[in-house]
Amino acid sequence: MSALHILEVTLYSLLNFLPYLALAFFPFAQKCRFSKPVTTGIVLAATALQSFFFVWTDYYTQSAGAVLSLIVFAAFLLLYIFIVKEDIRKLLFVLLMVINTAYLVMVTAKCVEGFLFPALASQDKRWSCVLCTALSQAAFLPFYFVFLKKVFIPAAAVPASRSMWSAICLVPAVFYLFWYHDLYFSKGPEIQMMLHPTNSLFIILINAGSILIYTIVMRILVQSERNMMLRSQNHMLAMQNLQYESLKERIDDARHARHDLKHHIRLMSTMAEQGKFDELTAYLKNYIRTLPADTPLTYCKNTALNAVVSFYAQAAQEHGTDFKADIRLPEHLPVKDADLAVLFGNLLENACDACHVMPQGQPRHIRLRISMANDSAIVFTSDNTFDGTLKRSKESGRLLSTKHSGDGIGLSSVESIVARYGGTVDIQTDSGLFQVSGVLNT
Repeated sequence: MSALHILEVTLYSLLNFLPYLALAFFPFAQKCRFSKPVTTGIVLAATALQSFFFVWTDYYTQSAGAVLSLIVFAAFLLLYIFIVKEDIRKLLFVLLMVINTAYLVMVTAKCVEGFLFPALASQDKRWSCVLCTALSQAAFLPFYFVFLKKVFIPAAAVPASRSMWSAICLVPAVFYLFWYHDLYFSKGPEIQMMLHPTNSLFIILINAGSILIYTIVMRILVQSERNMMLRSQNHMLAMQNLQYESLKERIDDARHARHDLKHHIRLMSTMAEQGKFDELTAYLKNYIRTLPADTPLTYCKNTALNAVVSFYAQAAQEHGTDFKADIRLPEHLPVKDADLAVLFGNLLENACDACHVMPQGQPRHIRLRISMANDSAIVFTSDNTFDGTLKRSKESGRLLSTKHSGDGIGLSSVESIVARYGGTVDIQTDSGLFQVSGVLNT
């Protein structure tokens, strides 16, 4: 192998690594496990290994493309997981999409090389191929960067379930299998296949279709999140309205009680003067029952959270559940009101439902405690009694819903919101008590 060809192969390996590495890491730039200097060092070491691997395989293994492709894929995936701290399904989606893009560039570059440099096109990894690869990357990669920025990043921020992203990963996986079969298992040499203009046009159309499918799926995911947020906001408004109506009702009750108080005092005074103490005692007990409820109107200074807690406090007490909340939070929090409403609304709704289905006569209670652990962390604990019935997945051990098949949506939503703020959730059950505790890093 001449020095010129070693240079050609090295340049080709760099073109087939660094641009795609940048494309793969672009949506996760803020989620690297290491500092920038350490990450840069890892990337430089991986680049050197990639170049050496390309030169070595070009010299020693000319006919093992299918196997080498799988080796490169596995190595890239391990590097990806090692550097980026993100759900593996999202990483796999981006990696498969990037590899499919690399196949697209490789085929179109070889086709362009066949037009511009027909004498060199039948050879592999020549300077003409390097030039045409750079031209193809300049033509296609900007569109993929725009897709990742405008479509994938917003969708990746949505707290979707693992099963959702597992299904989404199947889309680029199918296209990857198509590419892999078309390149390495089709009839005839792969270079001849890539030189045919019709094949290149067909492959461009397939990739355009794949991007369209990716976009539709991601848009649906984002729209479903917006719909959920809108529902939670409407729910919060409904709870605030209910709290307002409850406040008006209690003010009216207090006004009536104050107006009638002098009549009650006169009657009780007459009973006392006449020595009718048994009647007086019974009258007092009956009068106390008619007084307005002593449920706190304000549980905390934050309006959104107070509306949620007040709503479920009233719902719990209507079903004979003892409800107590100790919330020590400032009025303004670095957590979105919608997230607070969904998080604690789901916890309290689950607690109310669990208490409601308990057999009559058994004690029912709900305890909610929320406070600031420090300036950047909110800690919370929700305890409630329950009938001891739990459903768990045999595969994962996760709690399943007792209302329908599948994971409990309420707890999944709680875990997603807490994870979004970099926190943790712990679920414990013991002696008829269900406890959820967690930390929100603000």
